[in-house]
Amino acid sequence: MAVTSSLSPDVVKTALDAVFVQTYEYPVYPGIATAVTPEIFKQVTLSNSAHIEEVLSGGGGYWQVKGEEAPVPQSSPRVANRATYTASTFANSLQISLEFFQDNMHNTYESMVRKFATDALSTRDQSAFGLFRNAFTTTLTADGVAFISASHVTISGATVSNRLSGNTSLTPTSLNSAMVQMQEMK
Repeated sequence: MAVTSSLSPDVVKTALDAVFVQTYEYPVYPGIATAVTPEIFKQVTLSNSAHIEEVLSGGGGYWQVKGEEAPVPQSSPRVANRATYTASTFANSLQISLEFFQDNMHNTYESMVRKFATDALSTRDQSAFGLFRNAFTTTLTADGVAFISASHVTISGATVSNRLSGNTSLTPTSLNSAMVQMQEMK
C-alpha cells in the first residue's frame, strides 16, 4: 500500500505548517518600488557584516602614441570616497500561545502572522528609502555631504552639484535630467 497524506497526515503536514507555510511578498504592480527593486537600489550580496566600496578614477584615460625608444607614458589612477556600509539586522517576535493556536476560530493567528511578515517587509523598505527621505539633510555619502548636495567633491578636488538648477518641480523631464546629471558626475 502507498503512503499518502490522507493515510499518514502527521508525516506530511504538521499543525505549525498553517503558520509557517505562507507567502509573504508584496503584490507586484506597475509603478511599485521596494528595497529589492534593482532599478533603484544596487543589489549586493553580503557574505559578512559589511560592504566596502570606493570610487576609482578609471584606467588613466586614453593611451598615447609612443615612439620606438621613448619612455612609456604613465597615468595616475586614483581611489577615493571609500565607504563601509554595515549590514543591519532587524528582529522582532510574535508570541502565540498554544491555547490561542488551538482555539483559533476565525483564522486570527494566520492574519496576525501575515501582518507580522508584512511589517517585516515594510521595515526593510522604510530603512532602504531613508536614503531618499533624508537626501537633502543627512550625511549619507562617502564624501561627507548629503546625497543631493551642491558641494560634492570630486577626486581631483573640484566641487560639483547634483541638484537641478532652480527650484524645479518633480516631473518626468526633471527626474530624467537629475538622473542624467548623476550619471555624468564623476
